[in-house]
Amino acid sequence: MLILLKANCVVGIEEDNIYDISVYPNPTNNDFYIIFDNADEQNISIELTDMEGKFIENVYEGTAKVGKQTYKINTNLINNIYFIKFNIKNKTITKKIIVY
Repeated sequence: MLILLKANCVVGIEEDNIYDISVYPNPTNNDFYIIFDNADEQNISIELTDMEGKFIENVYEGTAKVGKQTYKINTNLINNIYFIKFNIKNKTITKKIIVY
């Protein structure tokens, strides 16, 4: 006996709503830019932490509009490795930056 089952299903990958995150110059001597393309207008937060995860500063918190976003960061950080955490829709995307 041969039984055929027919199913309609959609398979796909959910993509983040934020694309092409760039941090430059990297390495840097303190001032740097964060640039990203935002697909949807949404609330985001961008924070800076040290290598141990200790909070350094809140870079941005609010609504990011659709399109290319640029933030210039002016800070007096000591030479070290830091992480920039993008919190978007219950997801966190992390980028590393080196300050020399």
